[in-house]
Amino acid sequence: MNEELLKAIKDLRDTKNIDEIADLFYKITAMYGLTVAEVAAINYYLMKRAFETPINQEWFRNNMKLDVSDLSIEGTLKVQEALVNVYVGELMKND
Repeated sequence: MNEELLKAIKDLRDTKNIDEIADLFYKITAMYGLTVAEVAAINYYLMKRAFETPINQEWFRNNMKLDVSDLSIEGTLKVQEALVNVYVGELMKND
């Protein structure tokens, strides 16, 4: 991985600025020339991996009474859709 990209990632770690993180992911996908289908697959993969972490599994279990450890593709995408809707709703309230 090139040094410029590593520096950008380290800088983002402290801010957790979603717009900047998304822009970095976009630049990576553009740099590799990924198709929309490949980007969709990566989005699914990232969500699936996030569901595998114990802290996230615990959060879903405690807050939503949901076991995310073995969701189907459709289930994973439905949970992701719900999370995005909540996030966007919060952003709209703050504008």
